[in-house]
Order: sequence, then C-alpha cells, then structure tokens
Amino acid sequence: MKVLIIEDEPSVSYYLREVVVTLGHAAESVGDGALAVDVFNKFKPDLVICDIRMPHKDGFQILEEIRRRDHEVIFIMMTGYGSEEFAMRALELRANNYLHKPIRFEMIGALIEKYNERIRSRLVRKEVHRMVTRRQTTIEVPNRLERVSDVVDLLVGETVGWLTDDERFSIQLGLYELIVNAIEHGNLEITYEEKNRALYEGPSRYTELVRQRLEDPARINRRVLIEFRFENNRLEWIITDEGKGFNWYSLPNPLAAENHENLNGRGIFLARIQFDELTFLGSGNRVRAVKKVIGREAALAADTPAFFHRLPQDSAP
Repeated sequence: MKVLIIEDEPSVSYYLREVVVTLGHAAESVGDGALAVDVFNKFKPDLVICDIRMPHKDGFQILEEIRRRDHEVIFIMMTGYGSEEFAMRALELRANNYLHKPIRFEMIGALIEKYNERIRSRLVRKEVHRMVTRRQTTIEVPNRLERVSDVVDLLVGETVGWLTDDERFSIQLGLYELIVNAIEHGNLEITYEEKNRALYEGPSRYTELVRQRLEDPARINRRVLIEFRFENNRLEWIITDEGKGFNWYSLPNPLAAENHENLNGRGIFLARIQFDELTFLGSGNRVRAVKKVIGREAALAADTPAFFHRLPQDSAP
C-alpha cells in the first residue's frame, strides 16, 4: 500500500512516515498545501493522511481537490483542535475517517491496517474482473429520455476492472449522447432543425415537441436496442434505433466557425471524442462505438474534425 502524508510539522511528518514504513508500506510526504495535489497526482497513493492546518491551502481544500480526481482513495483527516466541528466537516467532504492529535501509534496503526485490508480486497476484485475474457449484454430501451442516465450507468458498470474512473466517466458522456440521439432523432424523428427551433423558443416548447411525438401511434412503441460486447480487450456498443436513418455524410463539423451556434451534429462530435472508434452502419440508424482496453494512443490521436467528412461506409456489424 502507498501512503501520502500531508503535514507541515516535521516531527509529526517524520513520526507518521516511520509508522507507515514500520508496518511495511511505502510512504511519501509533503509539507506545503499548495504542493499536496501535485504530489498526490505523481505518487498515486492508496491512502492519504492529511492535517487540517496547512500553509497556503488547508486540509479541507486539499480534500475537495483530491476527491474531484479520485473517488476511491482513502482519506484520513488529522486535527489538533479537539473540536468535533472540524471532524464533521471533513466527513461531509467525504473523508473516510479522522484522528485527533497527538497521534498514538496503536490508533494510526490500527487504521492503516484496517484500510490496507480494504484496499487489498478492492484490488483483488478488480483482478477478478480482469479474468473475464468475454461478456455480452443486450438492452431494449423505451423512448423515455428520463431513463437514459440509468441505462448508461448500467452499461458503464459492465466495464469495471477494464477501465479507469476517468475512462468510465468519458464513456458515460459518450453513451448518453448516442442514446439520446437514437431516441430523439431516430425513434421520434425529431430533426435537428425542429429541435433547435423548439429549444430557441424555450425548454417547455421542446418538452411539448417530445410529448407530441410520443403520442404518435407509429412511434410510441419503438425501442432502442443496445448490444454490448467485451472480447479481446475491446469494448463495443452497437446502438440501433427504429427510425429511418439519415445521411451521416452530411453531418457538419461543429468546430467550424460557421457552426459555432448550431447544435446540429454536436452530440455526435461529443460522443466521438470519448471513444477510439465511432462508425455509422447501414442507413445510419445503427452506430458502433469502440473503446480499446490497450493500445488506444493511435486512435486518440486521430483527426477528430475530419471524421465528419471521412467516415468509412460499413454495412455490417
């Protein structure tokens, strides 16, 4: 286990470091709050022990910044004030625990060993997930835009063990755009011009437009089919709507100056930059998104804007 100690008092920092090393773990320390997050990013600890009172940036600020970057790291706050008010605030900011100074060996030692077991179990679970060599899931989604976020969470949950937190967040953004597109422009056949006009008139007008399309007997029972596969270090989602499709060669480049105020094609663009591959299939009512678990560098360096004019034709999944 790797432990980062954020403490500006040299004697306390040295003492904590000796405890961590004595217990058989790696330790790094920093005595300036302004440098703490940089050291965290470089050291990538499993556990952080941080004092509330730090020069240039206090423990609460450090905790908030670290939590924005890492939801899983164990964070223990230290205070010498003896007030529960500070401890409660730390817990509200999602610290895992707190300690009052002076720190006793048996107290800090017990906490470190407790969390070491938790971290070890988490790593084992991830290792077991990586043992899975093939997975397949199929979901049928009704035309309910308010359920898209829940569907995306379910799909992204299938990638645990293969992708980092940041990568899963990116996939969430991309899948959300693609599924909303499939419902709005595919199943409900709302054109980009109709959507833009309704949004310009106000959110209630757009809501009314969606409601009207949902009342159409020809569209009400349509579904979006989502097929997820994992195999050979490749995550693949094929999203199929029951609309008529569209000429995806005509999608404008949203980065072009003349399209800055135009929402047309922006969802596809936002989705494209989250995946290694994004390909429309057949008439355009199917889209295949791919994330590679390894070897992604070349794909991510591709010329994204040119994608809108050079998408390869593909008629089969």
